[in-house]
Parts: sequence; structure tokens; C-alpha cells
Amino acid sequence: MKFTEKNLSAIRGGAFCLIFVCLFASATRAQMKMHAINVGQAEAVLLEFPAHAVLIDAGGEDTFEAAAQNRFRRHLIEYLDAFFARRTDLNQTLHSVIVSHPHKDHTKNLRAIFERYTVRHFIEGGGAVNASGMDDVRAIRNIVAEKSIAYHRIYAREVKRPSFLRDWSAELLSGSQAELKFLSAGRRCNDENNGSLVLRVAYRGKSFLFIGDAEVDDKEGRNPGCGGLLNRLLNDEAAFPALLDADVLKVGHHGSRNGTSEAFLQKVTPKFAVLSAGVPATRSRNTFHAWFFGHPNEIVVKLLEENIAETRAPVNITTMTKPRTLIESRPLDKAIYCTCWDGDIVFTVDADGNLPAPATSN
Repeated sequence: MKFTEKNLSAIRGGAFCLIFVCLFASATRAQMKMHAINVGQAEAVLLEFPAHAVLIDAGGEDTFEAAAQNRFRRHLIEYLDAFFARRTDLNQTLHSVIVSHPHKDHTKNLRAIFERYTVRHFIEGGGAVNASGMDDVRAIRNIVAEKSIAYHRIYAREVKRPSFLRDWSAELLSGSQAELKFLSAGRRCNDENNGSLVLRVAYRGKSFLFIGDAEVDDKEGRNPGCGGLLNRLLNDEAAFPALLDADVLKVGHHGSRNGTSEAFLQKVTPKFAVLSAGVPATRSRNTFHAWFFGHPNEIVVKLLEENIAETRAPVNITTMTKPRTLIESRPLDKAIYCTCWDGDIVFTVDADGNLPAPATSN
């Protein structure tokens, strides 16, 4: 079932719940769902399990247009409200909120999440004091302390230790039969993108890889001692190199030119790719939008097409060749999905371990 942005924006409250049910409900409760929620040039991913829910990032497009900012915040909250209305067994509780890195397109709506829902665990990797989303992270640290929420600041050097988040992962495995494993964590990089938390999720033989805004190399030579996270994951420093293989790849850095590589795709061998990005044609006086950054990049989308064999229902897509330059419009039939083209994207792994094409809201 398809819905236009105009349809969705006109529906509020209980009516939104009805659309959610029509779009995402199945004959039986899904065993696992990955929800890539459309928050514009930003990122928010909800992982739904039989007995738990985990939110990775809670960003929102940041422009000077208050209406646009509020629209994406409102959509995120309405989406989660509808989710909890369906999953009443979860009692409005997120088992964990994970921040991949402290940039505002991943943190902007964190406070709204912690104020509205119960959160049991907060996981982050730290970051520079002047990072664009650090004010949001600091605010959540205060909330975590006030409410006695379990707090985990994790670093890359720790992930191979047997004791690393052992109780946390064991609870998710025993309660939901889901295996969540961090492959990298905070690295104290000047470029927080390359300190992104990397998480692999496995359920009933299917796997998902979330790499935050990991890049091939450092931007403009900043912090040369840190290095690009994608290359680090591929070299002998990788904590669990065999676990990079995944069925679904959440593509790095909103489809930026520096956010993926052929070597990385050949290691991951994804069947599906998911990008979280804003609409390239949308412009603003502010610089925090897809048109300014050049997302998603046409070269990256073509690279994904060359490395993904699965197909999708044909769709006309819009990509960019460079920041603030030519916009390309063309058809796509490979299994590549973007919130900028598809709206909300929901993958489902059923009880038999099947992983069909996702449902989308556009």
C-alpha cells in the first residue's frame, strides 16, 4: 500500500495509527523489523524484536525553517507512538537508545525521545566537546543520571573483550533471540564520523549492518592519526572481520561519496542497501540539508547498483553529482532504498527467517 507525503502529513493522532497498521501489520506479529524512519537529512532507525525495541539515533533535518524541523520531529514521535500502540506489550519502553556519533543529524530529537518514553539503556561513544550534537548528548547524560538509566560509553579498544556489554547482549539474545554485536565503537576522532559505532544485528539467519557515518578516509586530512573507519574495518585492526557480511547494509554517511567503497561492498555482499537522506531538491538558507552536502551521491548509488544483485519495483530517483550542483533524475530497479525516495522503509524477518523486499510509505 502506498501513501503520498501529502497524505501522511495530513493525518494525525489515531488516524496515523491506522495507516501504520495497514502498512506494517502482517497476519502474525513480525519476528523482527528494521524501521528506517524518514527524518529528512538525518537518521533514526528502530529495531523491533519479539520482546524488545532498540532505537539507533534520533536525528532530524536542521534548517532555519521551523515548519520543516517540526515536521520531521513530529513524524518521528508519531511513528514511535503508532509503534507502541501496536506493541502494547513493550509498555512504551525502549530497551536501548544508541547514538552512533554526536552529530546533530543523529542527536537532534534525543531529548524528545527520553522525555516521552521509558529508556532502559543509553549507549554512546563520546566525542569532541564542540561536536554539533554534543549538547544533545550531554543533556541525555544528565537525564540518564537523574533517572538511573543504565549508561554505557563504549570504545573501539573494548569490543573484543569477552566481558564487553555481555549482560546487555545476553538479555537481547535470551529474550528476543537477536544477536547484537558492536564491531567498532568510539575512537576519539576529531572527525566523529570515523568514530561511529558499528553494530551488526543477526536474527534467524539474516543480518543487518549499521555503520553510522563511517567514511573511507578522513576529511581534508583532519586528525590523520585516526584514519577512515571503513578501511579500518577491512584491515587487520578489524575486531570481527567475518561479521561484516550482511544481508542489509545501512549505507554510511547518508550516501556521501566518502561513505562507501567497492572494497567494503565486496566484503559486506549486501542483498539490500538502505540510505537515510533528505530530498536533494530541497534547499534552505541553512547548510544542513541534502542539496548542500550532495546526498545521495550518484557515484555511490551506481556503485551500489553494481554490487547488489537483488532487484526492486522500479522507481524514479533523484541523486546529486556534487554538492550544490546538478541534480540527476533517473530510474532505479536494484534493491537500493532511500528515505529520500521511499519515505519510511520497513524490513521484516519472519518466523521462518525469510527477508522479502521492504514496505515503504511513498
